[in-house]
Amino acid sequence: MKSFRKLLVLLFFMCTAGQCLALIEIELVTKARAKELGLEIRSIASGPNETRVWLEFPAKGEFKNFTHVSLEVREGDKRVMSALLLPDRSDPDKVAVNFTADKTTLAKSTLMVLVRNDGLSQVGYLIKVQDFIQPVRGK
Repeated sequence: MKSFRKLLVLLFFMCTAGQCLALIEIELVTKARAKELGLEIRSIASGPNETRVWLEFPAKGEFKNFTHVSLEVREGDKRVMSALLLPDRSDPDKVAVNFTADKTTLAKSTLMVLVRNDGLSQVGYLIKVQDFIQPVRGK
């Protein structure tokens, strides 16, 4: 009887289990590579201690299968915060996202643009925000 139950449980898991083999290949984006990809990152002061950051990229080429952009703030190995950013697709040729953060947080912030590749794999374009923006002064 126990063997029969074990067999039923095994069959249940075999029938309900799906493949969950996803791979994300991560590329650290340099300024030169950002230019090649058509990534544009800009910033502006948004109050005395905050900065607004925009990321725009073409909705074609390497980004034609774009899925989302995530923002992550880390302190060392510890993730302080992560969020998906809402894309603005009002221009059919471009995708834009933006966020506002305290100036001290920008050095700890990364953006990742995820693009679906063939099959189950994805490419994540990792952008260290501090490498792309100029320090901005408050208003």
